[in-house]
Amino acid sequence: MKATARVGLTLLAWASLATAAGAGDGYDRRFEIARARNEGFFASLSTRWQAMAGDFRTDLTLWHFDKSFFIPRLGREEEFEYGLGIGRKTAYAAWEVRYSLALPHATVAGRNETIQMHTLEISGRSFLWPGRALQPYGLLGINIPVVYVKDGAAYLGESLNSLYAGVGLNAGAGLSWDFARDSFLDVGFVYRFQVFYYAYGEGKGRDINHLRTSRDGEKFGRLLRSSSLALTAGLGFLF
Repeated sequence: MKATARVGLTLLAWASLATAAGAGDGYDRRFEIARARNEGFFASLSTRWQAMAGDFRTDLTLWHFDKSFFIPRLGREEEFEYGLGIGRKTAYAAWEVRYSLALPHATVAGRNETIQMHTLEISGRSFLWPGRALQPYGLLGINIPVVYVKDGAAYLGESLNSLYAGVGLNAGAGLSWDFARDSFLDVGFVYRFQVFYYAYGEGKGRDINHLRTSRDGEKFGRLLRSSSLALTAGLGFLF
């Protein structure tokens, strides 16, 4: 037993000396962590040039008894979207909450209107080369879209504003460049798919599945769908 105790004490002493030596060097290589030039919380400004497809490119009117919803038909396939974001960035990854707005022209019940497409997006980027100034990344996220249409519904001959709300997914890839100690540039591609669950016409929301394709016609039987492929560019500023 005494011999065993002496061996144990000897090993403990050697471990203590090794720890002290490592502390004197300034860091322990076993716990070395890659760092980026820019790490911390940031704010961002961004824009996307996007090609859109889906039900907002078709001529569609949906009904709930005497109330009609005029689904806006976009006049062009390509639209610009502008966004503001806030997030946190490390050498390995970044997350961001981004609000964006697009103001495309659309045909609404035969009229040309400017509609509002609002999106709240929560996304994460995973960097492939930790610690480098130029970073390829992959992106995944979710989004909550809301489309507002002035005079987009009607009830017994009275025009009403309409609103469509849903949820979506987005995925993409790109490059992030730390061009200064407190700033970075982001460019890439983002694919977004969205479905819209509810239609509002200045009243209770209606499940789009249960709306009808004409006043007394068949049920629509599905959700509104929208998709886009976008070229995105943005600037981030640490604070």
